[in-house]
Amino acid sequence: MGTFNCGASVAGIVRGVLDSAGSPTVITTHFVPMEGQQRPRTTILIKFAEEVLRREARLD
Repeated sequence: MGTFNCGASVAGIVRGVLDSAGSPTVITTHFVPMEGQQRPRTTILIKFAEEVLRREARLD
């Protein structure tokens, strides 16, 4: 269990919620080392599909 990362699991949950809401995405996780900490920080990068960006632009 030494390689389990909660942040990566959260990214999967976020993707599921966004997909269910009709907002297809590509989600990646990146591990960023933090000085003075034993474990890296997890950054979740969310890239929305072009169709989502167009839809949201119409709402503005």
